Amino acid sequence: MKLLVFISVLGVIIALGLAAGKISFSYFSDSAVSDGNVFAASAEFPQPSPTSTNHIVISEVQLSEAGAGNTDHDFIELYNPTDTPYELNSHRLIKRSGSAPTDTTIKAWEASAIIPAHGFYLWSNSEIASAIGADTSTGEDIAANNGIALRNGSENTGTIIDSLSWSSAAQSIKEGTEFTPDPGDGASMERKAYSTSDVTSMTTGSDVNKGNGYDSGNNATDFILRPVSQPQNSSSTAEIP
Repeated sequence: MKLLVFISVLGVIIALGLAAGKISFSYFSDSAVSDGNVFAASAEFPQPSPTSTNHIVISEVQLSEAGAGNTDHDFIELYNPTDTPYELNSHRLIKRSGSAPTDTTIKAWEASAIIPAHGFYLWSNSEIASAIGADTSTGEDIAANNGIALRNGSENTGTIIDSLSWSSAAQSIKEGTEFTPDPGDGASMERKAYSTSDVTSMTTGSDVNKGNGYDSGNNATDFILRPVSQPQNSSSTAEIP
């Protein structure tokens, strides 16, 4: 009985609305006006810029130390943009030169090594390991015509987790276009926190402590040239976008 009453009342309301011109079952086209309000349809909805990826990234790279003139004073910093600590065991940092399409291992992890959630991990050449607090070091170095990558597995065949190149050579395992220019002594290539990050925001501005998780897949636009490097290790403060 109550249902019949409700349906009857609803029918009366709809009938009155239609008679008064206040109810319509039509839809708006590209634009329409109703009671003085203008409605416009958009062909595309804006998408937010990606801020943080879901995998380990190469976050900062130095090729030589300021004032020392030593081209082997290199470091590679990794950043974990996720909420979960990451195990590096079975992974390796590799490099390729502009003329060699095969990997050379910089560092291979054969025991447990953890990158904290939203934290860092630092490899360096042995010459500067103590001075910058590197988590691990080897005698390898990286040069002006190199590309580098973090692989899970064997040389040449293991899964590439992330890569960075500052060489134009196709075999340098770059993502998109290589980063340019090469950093000078004491400078570094640093990954952005956001798509809108720039040198100022990453060094003295609002993005300083927001991590390095932006990854669009293009080395040329995902990094900035940092005038003074700032290596961070697994004991450094976590940074969250």
